[in-house]
Amino acid sequence: MQVKILTSTIRNLPYILLLVFVPTIGGFYCTNKAINMTKISNVQLVEMSEPFIVTILGVLCLKQMPTIYEFIGGIFISLGLIFIIKNEV
Repeated sequence: MQVKILTSTIRNLPYILLLVFVPTIGGFYCTNKAINMTKISNVQLVEMSEPFIVTILGVLCLKQMPTIYEFIGGIFISLGLIFIIKNEV
């Protein structure tokens, strides 16, 4: 059984490495481009909302319902974003 798991992992290693490096490099590149195009506070605001957006995508795409603690965290993130947006204007 362990030989089968090891063989499967080695065979999938290129895909795993792509999943590790492509989003990291792409995210870094996009963040730097966005900082050059707009204010840093706006870029950070979008990055702070990532957990909230990922949770919504998880519900829509994977049918994965968040726990009560994740709902509470989403509320705090939303309130924080609203507070930052209102104070920035």
